[in-house]
Amino acid sequence: MRAEYDIRRQDFLEQANLLESDIEREWRAAQAVQAKMVDYGKLKEIAERLNQCFSLEDTSRTLSNEVSRLFGEKDATVILYLFHSKTGELGISVSQKGQMQVNLKAKKGDIYDHWVAKNMQALLIEDTRNDFRFDADKVHTEDSRVIRSLMSVPLFIGNKTIGILRMDSHKPGFFHSENLRLLTTVADLGAVAIENAQLYEKIEDLAIRD
Repeated sequence: MRAEYDIRRQDFLEQANLLESDIEREWRAAQAVQAKMVDYGKLKEIAERLNQCFSLEDTSRTLSNEVSRLFGEKDATVILYLFHSKTGELGISVSQKGQMQVNLKAKKGDIYDHWVAKNMQALLIEDTRNDFRFDADKVHTEDSRVIRSLMSVPLFIGNKTIGILRMDSHKPGFFHSENLRLLTTVADLGAVAIENAQLYEKIEDLAIRD
């Protein structure tokens, strides 16, 4: 009887552990779905705000503000670079930390931005001091800011890169892959809004000339 009791007790404990594991997995899945719903709601708001912009300056400023607001990070700097339509050079359109505008020395981007522009793909660096792909000392000579972590994504219109959207921080490990995925989606919305603003300004310019 004792042996049978022990066997049943062991079976019960195993089933309880399996059930607990299933519940935890379902809870995590529910949390993930809830987080995605919140993100979708925020993305919808961003799209609506960008849709209300017409000028390139207003669109760029709104995109930068929304990125800063979305991640809610006062310890991170948001930078929007755009390629000049005639020269093809990369240049800062907006740069801010929190809701404050900041003046950066590297007006045409640094080694990280040039890498994103050249490879046309997103970049995530958890710690610049430990990333073998880049020489962090070169960045420090161009800009007095300390950059320990960053994420950066190209802005695409079809197969053409029109700019780069970036966030960086003086803290290591500040960004992770989920942040990068969300920033990539925001960049897609921003790219469309920027293209529309550029087209709108061209049409206005032609109308004035005519």
